[in-house]
Amino acid sequence: MTRILEPGQIEALAEQAIPRIRLPERSGPFAARARRLRQLGAPGAIGQAIGDYLSLMATVADAQQATLATLDPRLPDIAELARSPRSSASR
Repeated sequence: MTRILEPGQIEALAEQAIPRIRLPERSGPFAARARRLRQLGAPGAIGQAIGDYLSLMATVADAQQATLATLDPRLPDIAELARSPRSSASR
């Protein structure tokens, strides 16, 4: 049976249970993309005609992966959250 929550209960649960930031996987999403772009732009491959562009995009993906590897984000603390403006959706 579906449980129906009162409006005050919804906000209380939302502030506690839902992570506000979803961090990307660090295992290499951009590295995999760079590899695939290089494969597509290689001589004889389907993307050979735009190989230089695909190589450029592979270099950008490599830079994104390098940045992601050194990124050390932290979640805001309670005081920082209290100072931040609420979105119009939560008003």
